[in-house]
Amino acid sequence: MTRHCPACHGPLIALNDVQAAFCLLPSRHLESRLGTGALDAARCPACRLVCLTPRRPPPPEHCPSCGAASVVFVSAELRAPSHFDAGRETIRFACRARGCGHHDVLDEELPPTPPLPADAPGCFGARATRGYGLGVDF
Repeated sequence: MTRHCPACHGPLIALNDVQAAFCLLPSRHLESRLGTGALDAARCPACRLVCLTPRRPPPPEHCPSCGAASVVFVSAELRAPSHFDAGRETIRFACRARGCGHHDVLDEELPPTPPLPADAPGCFGARATRGYGLGVDF
């Protein structure tokens, strides 16, 4: 697992299995493309990037350029969407056959999460708390 963030080079914080599963919620292609259930995850507190590594590497895929079964996993990064900006999911594979140099990158923008409406159901409605989150109507 990478110890430093590839984007800002800050230290990564390891996540447990529950936190990793929560981070994968906005992901669309990561689990299906890697084909493995268990992932090691680490997040960068500075830039919201989550670096994912499968515990058991996926089997090599066939290369569209050279035809050899040598396309292997390189890295997976997930930046979760927020209310203000879009997220991004990036998965990198590369062909390890001598002289091929083929790279497969799935880079997809995830749409921002919509904000909750003012009358959203919950413990206390957003209208009743007036932004304080105390549930007291002053």
